[in-house]
Amino acid sequence: MVLGEKSEQLINMKRLNLGILGALVVLAGCSDGALTSGLQDETTGTEVFASKGATTSSFGNPLGEPGECSGNYRSRSYELLAGQKKLAGFVNVSTDGNFLYVTYDTNETADLKEVHVNVYTDATDVPTKRPAPGQAPYKAQNLFLDSYTVSIPLSDFNLQGADLCGFTFYVIAHAALTVDETGSQANAGETAYSGGNNNLGKGAWFYISEYTVGCAGGWLLGFWGLGSIGAVAVMCGLPAAGVHWAKRGRHRTGIVLVAWILAAIPSAILTGAWF
Repeated sequence: MVLGEKSEQLINMKRLNLGILGALVVLAGCSDGALTSGLQDETTGTEVFASKGATTSSFGNPLGEPGECSGNYRSRSYELLAGQKKLAGFVNVSTDGNFLYVTYDTNETADLKEVHVNVYTDATDVPTKRPAPGQAPYKAQNLFLDSYTVSIPLSDFNLQGADLCGFTFYVIAHAALTVDETGSQANAGETAYSGGNNNLGKGAWFYISEYTVGCAGGWLLGFWGLGSIGAVAVMCGLPAAGVHWAKRGRHRTGIVLVAWILAAIPSAILTGAWF
């Protein structure tokens, strides 16, 4: 192998890796595995509906919808439901590793008068009856605002600085609503909770938001990194073993690409378990 040919191969390899890395930058970010409720009926495996008397209701998604990434962690968004089923806005739950943030954002049907937040880190500690909102450890009153954020130190749960990947917080986010700044009284005076359809008990209704922390997609970078190492090893190892590259450039690129895929698949499996 002449020096010029080897240099050309290295350049092609660099171009290939840069292209792959560019694609991964677009795809990477925060990943969420398939989420399941930690508050399920163990007998039936189905979520238990909030109930009051003979009436049951199933509204909202207690697992939330994925939101934006903040550092290594992804937020999740939950419907803020007034009177069990009327949409009054959204509640976003997020973390930066030091605080848990519960952000209320009402729509045009109401504003916030009071907010009360209970947080649990173990599903077995979640109450089956509605906690008294006034006794919540995190609260704010006399707000008359469209949006408000409750900041909760993770040190309260001995979790400050901990690896929160896949960790679940059970959040009971209550709001007392008032007349909207536009004058709308559609949800004024209503009680509202975020989450939906997972109250485990009977009596006064309430919902629970299950915030499972999504984490940075490290497996994607592992897929690229270890795959590239494998490709480089093949590119350098085959000539050393006496196996010559095909003369045409596209054949060399094809061999490198196949080597990259073969090395990347097991790395994706392994690093996927870590992240």
